[in-house]
Amino acid sequence: MAWVFALLYFVPCVIGFVRKHSSRFGILVLNLFLGWTFIFWVVSLAWALSKKD
Repeated sequence: MAWVFALLYFVPCVIGFVRKHSSRFGILVLNLFLGWTFIFWVVSLAWALSKKD
């Protein structure tokens, strides 16, 4: 069951890497260290879904 939460936690990272976002490592760092707060998880998700540049 814990793997489900881990998968949901890293959804922004997965999206960023799959889309080959130019800031995918920044998304990873933000999500890894501040994603536990819902606000920064949403910010990293929005960043991952933003224009790739």
